[in-house]
Amino acid sequence: MFFNILSTNQRSLRVLLFLICSWVIPAFAADVLLTATRPNLLYAIDGQTGETLNILKVPGQTTGSWTLLPSPDNRRVYLTTDNHETVLGLDLATGDTVFRAELGEGLVQARSFYGHDLNSDGSRLFVQVNPVRRLRDQIQVLDNEVLVFDTGAGLNAKPLRRFKVPRRIQGLMTSADDHSLFLLGRDFYRVDTVSGELLETLPVNGWQIKNRSPADMGGHWISFENSGVHTQALFSVHTDRDPRTLEAYQTSIAQLDRRTGKLKVFDFESTAHLIFATTTSAKRPEVFGVYNSLVKIDSEAGRTLQRVPLEATYYAVNTSLDGERVYIGGGGCKVAAHKASDLSRIWGYELPGCADQSFSHLRVIRGGNKKIVQN
Repeated sequence: MFFNILSTNQRSLRVLLFLICSWVIPAFAADVLLTATRPNLLYAIDGQTGETLNILKVPGQTTGSWTLLPSPDNRRVYLTTDNHETVLGLDLATGDTVFRAELGEGLVQARSFYGHDLNSDGSRLFVQVNPVRRLRDQIQVLDNEVLVFDTGAGLNAKPLRRFKVPRRIQGLMTSADDHSLFLLGRDFYRVDTVSGELLETLPVNGWQIKNRSPADMGGHWISFENSGVHTQALFSVHTDRDPRTLEAYQTSIAQLDRRTGKLKVFDFESTAHLIFATTTSAKRPEVFGVYNSLVKIDSEAGRTLQRVPLEATYYAVNTSLDGERVYIGGGGCKVAAHKASDLSRIWGYELPGCADQSFSHLRVIRGGNKKIVQN
């Protein structure tokens, strides 16, 4: 046998390597949560324990970063600073700024509150902006645009190209094949990533459903990194029902699949509870929503499976990489983990000094670095 002809030292080395790999791989597979707080901090939190791993200072920040966009290799995070007028790329291991782009130029002031995404290899950054031209006697409102950047352009990045987009866009999502960019607003739009040509409109607010009002929504929070599905709560009115009854008011879920481009919308309960953010499980046909309670929804049957009250208001929700945990944060200074199976609390964590997450996204990346870095 081959193993038997190895020397004692060689066998010991193999055993040692096996033990090292057995430790390293689970550690590397651990969830790391990313959340930002006002005025200028980015937290990395261990998804298993709630322990703070990294605390990074965001240069130039005053109002907090809302959009958090991890790179595909989990080495960087892109976020806004300077009152949302600059996009930075921070190295998550060192806190160094490795990318910087000013969104406006000259008399044009541009801000991006939400609406960022990367292509599949992380080489192109898409940023939706709301620009105005500031003159001495007036402010001219300009067309909304998407700016496209090369993420390797360093600290003085300029747009490679730009194209006009509809107003009221709250998020961006690139398609799995990188050919399309989904604009997530009151309706969803699919455009060409190179030309910006409108390829398809997927009506949401503009749906035509008999005896149903247009849908309203708040799609600020993005969390499709695990499932590949953008998920959004919708609210509408059954116009043929008595408006004095709860049954007249409908909560629905929209799911847009970045792989297929297909939009699925389903009703699941009357609007007795407000939902801010939703996310789709990568493992099961389930959707999780959060605000003053945490809810689990069957996305095949279109029904509420379970709801648990929360001790505080949470704005953002996401799931673990293995689909077994639900993470909640945003809206205050608390972050928590719940079991996906029964929504029971695993851990709860209050950020130091009760730092305000405000509208920050809660993103999940693959990590495992236990070193605390403070820059």
